[in-house]
Amino acid sequence: LSIAVGIFAVAVMMGGRGILIRALDQGFPATQPPTVTYITSPTDDAFVSSVAREPDVSEAQGRRSASMNSRVDGGPWKNITIEAVKDYDDIKVSQLDEPSIRRWPSRGEILIETGSLDFSGLEPGDQIELETTAGQRPLLTVVGSVHDLNAAIPMMTGRSVGFVSWDTLADLGEPQAYNQLDVRAAAQLTTLDEASALGARLRDEVIEPQGVAVIRMLALEPGVQSISNIFKAVSMLLVLVGALTLMLSGFLVINTIGSLVAQQTRQLGVMKAIGARRGQLAAMYFVMVLAYGVLALLVAVPLGLLGTRRFVIFGAEVLNFRVTDYRTPGLILAIELTVGLLVPLLAAVIPVVLGMRMPVREALYSSGTTGLKFGEGFFDRVLGRVKGLSRPLALALRNTFVRKGRLALTLITLTLAAAVFIAVASVRSSIALTVEQVGQHRTMDVWADVFPAQPLEKARQTALRVPGVVELEGWIVRPTVRVRPDRSESPLLYLEGLPPNSRYFHPEILEGRWIRPGDGNAVVIDEGFLDTDPDIEVGDEVTLKVGESDETFRVVGLSRGDLLNKFAWADRAYLDEQLNAGGTVDTLMVGTAEHDADAQSRAAKSLTEEFADQGMRITNTITQRALQDTINDSLNIIVVFLVIMAALLVTVGGIGLSGTMSINVLESTREIGVMRAIGASNASIYQIFIAEGVVVGLVSWAFGVVVSVPLSWLLARALGEAMSFPLSFAFSPEGVVAWLAFVVVISVLASLLPASRAARVSVAEAIAYE
Repeated sequence: LSIAVGIFAVAVMMGGRGILIRALDQGFPATQPPTVTYITSPTDDAFVSSVAREPDVSEAQGRRSASMNSRVDGGPWKNITIEAVKDYDDIKVSQLDEPSIRRWPSRGEILIETGSLDFSGLEPGDQIELETTAGQRPLLTVVGSVHDLNAAIPMMTGRSVGFVSWDTLADLGEPQAYNQLDVRAAAQLTTLDEASALGARLRDEVIEPQGVAVIRMLALEPGVQSISNIFKAVSMLLVLVGALTLMLSGFLVINTIGSLVAQQTRQLGVMKAIGARRGQLAAMYFVMVLAYGVLALLVAVPLGLLGTRRFVIFGAEVLNFRVTDYRTPGLILAIELTVGLLVPLLAAVIPVVLGMRMPVREALYSSGTTGLKFGEGFFDRVLGRVKGLSRPLALALRNTFVRKGRLALTLITLTLAAAVFIAVASVRSSIALTVEQVGQHRTMDVWADVFPAQPLEKARQTALRVPGVVELEGWIVRPTVRVRPDRSESPLLYLEGLPPNSRYFHPEILEGRWIRPGDGNAVVIDEGFLDTDPDIEVGDEVTLKVGESDETFRVVGLSRGDLLNKFAWADRAYLDEQLNAGGTVDTLMVGTAEHDADAQSRAAKSLTEEFADQGMRITNTITQRALQDTINDSLNIIVVFLVIMAALLVTVGGIGLSGTMSINVLESTREIGVMRAIGASNASIYQIFIAEGVVVGLVSWAFGVVVSVPLSWLLARALGEAMSFPLSFAFSPEGVVAWLAFVVVISVLASLLPASRAARVSVAEAIAYE
């Protein structure tokens, strides 16, 4: 069982990771992903064709993209991105899978991207109400779904994606013109810098000279799907935990074989005396271990294939891509077979070699396990001074520490299981703390986006008419990118213009300072932005593209981000002046008298209705609680994977303790007979062995707590780096208490069966046992 669990863990983690990465590596390039995506002013087919004729370009494709609100049956409004392609049968870049209804949408219909179905709650047959930028509310029929591997994961963006026909744009108040251009490079580019350089050249030399404004340019790392790097990093951690599980299985093999050799010492001495060679005796044990490995493979391989398939299905749903080939890679199967046979053999080497070295005379006079000595070591003498214990408990303590080598291996197994369990709980606590800090950074009750931008005083007076609303703060928020010195552009960055003394944003400054009133072009940058632009330092000047113009800002500080997006912060008054906004704001931070989730939801709904009555349109609202829940849910996906591995480690630990207790009972058979002969009751026998198991569990718990502290920190840091956002570390005392209760239960259950066997041994059988 222990070997099988180890093989199963490796099979599921390595096999599942291999299948998912293979599907990503094969499926993503097959969609013809763009090298560069431009958001532009309106364009047409002639413009797209002119870009496609460039020598550096293999394909160019135009499409229309619009951000709207959607709802079903008068429910809450949710964000959705509507995309339209003129001819779905001729998509050259960012190709889609065949839709579920085996046809593309007609006028008045919409296909929902597969990953958005669960997030949006939409189903085929639903009538979806959209709210357009012009305030219209057309109805579309959801006719099916379509998979887009290039689409962002809705749980991480808070936005669904839907596809409509070109004719439907007119019903949505959208012009039948492209505002997005996807370009594929003709050459085989390998780095993000190469993609950025191509994008910058096309923008400066081809697109803008034709009078087309580039609002945003996004260069993509060639051949890399947006979520794949995170998945590869996180899944590698899981593979390491799987390997750890297998290593613990090896410890159990060492315990078992060591015990067998110890029990059979006399027999080995007799065989040596009549001419048996060490190689023959060692081969006997290695063949037995090999047989165990083969039996474990017979159990683990089919279960591993089943577990791998379930893991792949779950992972594909989370990562929003399809897997059509569930075959475990041949290399992974070879590794499973190799570790299933080699790990037990390697684990058996030490106890077998030590057993074979024992001289014949010593082996013949050995009583096997009864030759163990207790009381000579320092720790033994300390235990000997403990007074006032009942005889069964004293015997349990003595039995626990008499076989120190086996105890050490058992403790290693349980300690690592405890450390991983507590570390996973600490990662969960770290995520909760990080999410809580988002609430400490952004303390508004409702975040509302208004379109078009409205005068601040008008927005404030309207909001204060809503029952429960006590304060409003207006911000200017613009999507922007950094224009680097080589004219390439960074990934998307949101520039938030807010009052320097904002009541609803409390930054955590990591370096430099926060913006001050009258600070001019001062800007504070989200530290997470340094992942893509590490050259930025406090005191530097950076160029940000705001709208269609490039603006120079002076970096005065670096602040901790909040997992939503990458941000930069500037003085609202200065940004208003640069944009000629005339005192208007487009983002409202609203404070309410009550701060519970229901009060926030009521305020968000009432704000939307009140603004609509005043001729203003709120395009999106999110409450403080909903914001934290969204972040929490997206991060907890990762915790699910870790919990699976922790469960496997716990299983190995339980099997290890049960095996150790069974061996201990077997080796104590003669002692049990003597105790029964002098009147020991069944209850006393139970008490001895259950107490022994609990003592082992408690000692492993203490060691596990110590080991879990650095392990928890390392795991939280590794996950933060994988997600390009450092988690705030929080050690989990709840995990410590939970494992304490858990290990006591495991210890009792693992000891019950061996203890019951001990209680059933007759006196005659026990005393005659060798």
